[in-house]
Amino acid sequence: MDDFQQPEETTISPEEVTVIVKDAVDSVVGGNVQYDHLRVGQWINNIIETSMKKLTALNKPFKFVVTCIIMKKTGAGLHTASSTHWDITADNLYCHKEESNKYLYCITTVYWTAL
Repeated sequence: MDDFQQPEETTISPEEVTVIVKDAVDSVVGGNVQYDHLRVGQWINNIIETSMKKLTALNKPFKFVVTCIIMKKTGAGLHTASSTHWDITADNLYCHKEESNKYLYCITTVYWTAL
């Protein structure tokens, strides 16, 4: 009897990434955690590390980049932009903006590209 191996899945749905990132953000700054500049660095590291661990645990042939911005809500404007040049059939990005916290903004972006 021949051993049959299924081919490695070569896509990631934005829905999978949405759940991973939202869970990571909610676990760190969900609800109404008050902004604390002494803790922001650790919060960012926790969000990025948690997201990256769960993304790589998908065991799919992709490279990942995770970024996170946390800013105190003071009425100041925050503008971000990105540009990509890639294979639109395999590569993608997802950007999550934490909307529920009244003390801070948290914007987390994941880029993934096929190997």
